[in-house]
Amino acid sequence: MAELITKVQIEKTLQILSQSFQKILYEDDDKFMDGMKDKNLAGDDIRKYQHWEWTQGVGLYGMWMLYKETGDESYKQILDKYYEKSFETGLPSRNINTTAPMLALSFLAEGE
Repeated sequence: MAELITKVQIEKTLQILSQSFQKILYEDDDKFMDGMKDKNLAGDDIRKYQHWEWTQGVGLYGMWMLYKETGDESYKQILDKYYEKSFETGLPSRNINTTAPMLALSFLAEGE
């Protein structure tokens, strides 16, 4: 018989996932950077792309949904910290991948 998953187990798992996701938001990825060196990026500094891409965008939207569903301010703090740091670094040129992080940002800007 399948074991029922409790709310506490779900919350604990979500906390672990959110902590792990923060590595994607901030830790440098040398492999990614090596792959970007030969891309045509409209003269952009490739470092702007390292933490502002599709991967981050999908996860940030998940953080937003967690915040909306639970009201847990720690999820919103992750978003606020990420966007503040990203704006300091500067945003890359827009393309399909670099617009992904803007989805969660749009909800934050609406203040919903």
